[in-house]
Amino acid sequence: MSNYAKTAIMQTFRRMLKEMAFDQISVSALTQRCGIHRNTFYAYYRDIYQLLNEWMRQELGQLALEINENTWEERVRIMLYKCRKNKRAVNHILQSRARDQLERFVFSAENDAFNQYVAAKVKGKRVPKEFILDLSSLCRYAFFGVFLQFVWNNMETNIDMEIRKLRELLSGLVERELEKMKNWQYENAKREAS
Repeated sequence: MSNYAKTAIMQTFRRMLKEMAFDQISVSALTQRCGIHRNTFYAYYRDIYQLLNEWMRQELGQLALEINENTWEERVRIMLYKCRKNKRAVNHILQSRARDQLERFVFSAENDAFNQYVAAKVKGKRVPKEFILDLSSLCRYAFFGVFLQFVWNNMETNIDMEIRKLRELLSGLVERELEKMKNWQYENAKREAS
């Protein structure tokens, strides 16, 4: 199989996703428009949803994966700007049965970045791993809320301002939770000593 066919499939899918809702794109219509046989499509992709996952990785997540060492702020900024750049396609996905797939992709895409952020904040402190993971999840939930608000505002939100507000929120959240953990540990130690 040639890379030409796989590239042609993705390029055709990109164009179709800008033109119509994801639900209106079928393997038959895509392969016909692409000028390839259906079997060629299935040599690369299990179904249209696997193609959608590949599109999301390429269009929304590729750069974020390439800059793993950057802060969560930069990764989120890049993802939101990429969503805005692909606004029609993203809206076509959001208005389809595949909305859940896009939301799951966005929710999990920055998992590592938030884990690293929290790990850096708790460095040198004695906190359980479960606490770090829970705190990281809270950060992701806050980010996902920002993403949903971004989408509901037709992706016209001031991205940099929203990231600044999210940074302040997360910083305060982490500090408060660390203080609560410290107090809890102190109270436990005190109880055990008596």
